[in-house]
Amino acid sequence: MTDYCSANGCRVLGNMIQEYWRRLGHNTVKLYFIPEYVKDPKATKATYYCIRSNMTNGLPANATDRTRDQIKAQNKERARR
Repeated sequence: MTDYCSANGCRVLGNMIQEYWRRLGHNTVKLYFIPEYVKDPKATKATYYCIRSNMTNGLPANATDRTRDQIKAQNKERARR
């Protein structure tokens, strides 16, 4: 089991998220890895890492620009593959 809160795990999870959206045709998802320090102000190493993105309401920014017809056509094309 991978620890997705560590620095390496955060990168792995970020890559999986980007690959998922890339397969769906969205190459514009940007991810930001933010170290979080919890309850130990003297900590020299981050306690865990968070992922932030430029997505809006859980969707890539350009996903809301497409019309329903475009999305249906794209889904039909994927179903044929």
